[in-house]
Amino acid sequence: MTTNTLTKKQTAAMLLAVRKVKELEAQKKALEEQIKENTSLIKELMESKQIEEVQCGEFTVRWAAMAASRFDTTTFKKEHEELYMQYLKPSTSKRFSIK
Repeated sequence: MTTNTLTKKQTAAMLLAVRKVKELEAQKKALEEQIKENTSLIKELMESKQIEEVQCGEFTVRWAAMAASRFDTTTFKKEHEELYMQYLKPSTSKRFSIK
C-alpha cells in the first residue's frame, strides 16, 4: 500500500468524486428496487392470465420458460479433480472499492 501522495487540490477533487459515486450508487439502488417492483408486477399480471407474450403499446413483453444446458463444474471438479486442476487458468485483476 502506498502513502497519500496527492496534493490538497487532488485530494479535494477525489473527495468530490467519491461523494458523487456514493450518491449515484444510492440512486442506482433505489432505481433497481423500482425496476424489481415493476418487473414483479408485470410477471404477476402475465402469470395470472397465463400468457407468455403480450403486445403492450410499442413493446412486446415475454416471460417464458427456456431450456438451457450448463456445465456442472462442481461435480466435474469432485469427480475429476486432477483434470479440473490441469485446465485452471490463473488470472490477476484489480479491485476498486470505496468504504
